[in-house]
Amino acid sequence: MKKSVAITIHQLSISQFRRFRENHTFEFTTPNEGSGFTSVTGMGASGKTTIVDALRLCLYGKLEFDHLQPYVTHELVDDLEIGETESAELSVVLSDTNGAQYRINRTVRTVMTSRGAENDIEDASIETTEDGEWTCNPAYSTEEILNRTLPEVLEPVI
Repeated sequence: MKKSVAITIHQLSISQFRRFRENHTFEFTTPNEGSGFTSVTGMGASGKTTIVDALRLCLYGKLEFDHLQPYVTHELVDDLEIGETESAELSVVLSDTNGAQYRINRTVRTVMTSRGAENDIEDASIETTEDGEWTCNPAYSTEEILNRTLPEVLEPVI
């Protein structure tokens, strides 16, 4: 019988992604340890969907409606000339029930073309931590870790 693994998302860092210009870090804590539930609340147009989109894009490398708007914040994209590119950085820190901690990083870009702004998504990189130091470990395949800890079947839930 396959042992189930619980995943805890601890932190999301966003830089230049949609509504969030500059660097923003969101800490996800559970006041009742083990409750497994986090709620993102706020006023309309405050960035709740952007937070969820950043999580999905960082973890899975795609969004359901990713072609509808630029990934990079509008303040930067509006000033782009054809051929110019701006990028946004996404990072998620998570852990599993075995105590392993991972940081998944992904860069997304918006390039201005003659057809308008187009998005590009880089492959994710993954880091592990020992003694508080994050290091890129080539022994870990990003896809393997993601599929083991956050199978794609969970994507609609996030």
